[in-house]
Amino acid sequence: FGLAGSYEVVQSVTTNAGCIVIDTQTVYVRSLPIAQFSTGLPCNGQEVLFYNNSSSDSTSALLNATWNFGDPASGSNSSSLFNPVHIFSGLSSYDVALIVETNFGCKDTVINTVNVRPSSTVNFTYSPTCYGDLMEFFNPGSPIDSYYLWNFGDSTTSTQTNPSHTYAAIGNYTIQLKAISDKGCLDSIQKSIINYQKPFPVITADTLSGCETFKPKFSASGSSYTTAYNWNFGNGTSSQSPPFQLTYNTSGNYTVSAYVTSAEGCTSDIVDTNIL
Repeated sequence: FGLAGSYEVVQSVTTNAGCIVIDTQTVYVRSLPIAQFSTGLPCNGQEVLFYNNSSSDSTSALLNATWNFGDPASGSNSSSLFNPVHIFSGLSSYDVALIVETNFGCKDTVINTVNVRPSSTVNFTYSPTCYGDLMEFFNPGSPIDSYYLWNFGDSTTSTQTNPSHTYAAIGNYTIQLKAISDKGCLDSIQKSIINYQKPFPVITADTLSGCETFKPKFSASGSSYTTAYNWNFGNGTSSQSPPFQLTYNTSGNYTVSAYVTSAEGCTSDIVDTNIL
């Protein structure tokens, strides 16, 4: 039959005695479905969405869909879902076939070529995360990258390749970097950081004045998590010991200064005190 529709089929039989028998049957010819599909952006190493755009006439309904992704190396080369996803095994062109079937058993097939595009490989590192310091981010990037979007986890963003940022408060932050390739493929990565509190040392001495050859003993308090000390005693003497005692042999005014480093690598501002 050339077209879908209902047809009256008449059969006439004549016997050898000249008797005629006529039988009439109605034959319903169903329309074929129209198989067609589209895809999301096919990016290497990422799920590709397949959209089944097939159709049938008003008297039929699509019942089954059978996919072959033309990618046996993937280990999951077929699907019976109407709108499946698939991760292709590499950069290549793949002939993807879709067979759709109606409730009357009528089938149609379509084959489209899917060209898988390269994706960016996203990563980044960052400088120490101490409160008040300018944090620098290092993005190695790739030649196919065309756009970056950073989210620093504190409602601020940047589109620079290697941005810098200062956090307004100590705490935990999740940093996300998105990269879009020149073919439109998106990749992203996120890392959690801690913006640590800097140590705040307080210089104390058992005495701040005395005669020649007096021996004050110095200490820096208020930073129980301090792991490194750097002292300058104003007379050409320095030390990296937590408490320190020395003798001043010459009269005069001396400024004793110190800065300390915490276990997380955060360095305090320099604090000082004067002795006579």
